[in-house]
Amino acid sequence: RSALLMAWRDLLMENQQDLAIIMTAEQGKPLSEAEGEIAYAASFIEWFAEEGK
Repeated sequence: RSALLMAWRDLLMENQQDLAIIMTAEQGKPLSEAEGEIAYAASFIEWFAEEGK
């Protein structure tokens, strides 16, 4: 399970810019804030992955 969660986290971070652009278009959020939100979400996934070891 841990490896699966880390793979998901890696995908989020690899696509951070694209996801941030989508969030900005949908929500009107500043790009830097959207990028930070994605990194913040990825940190939660990483935490759960570490807990699952």
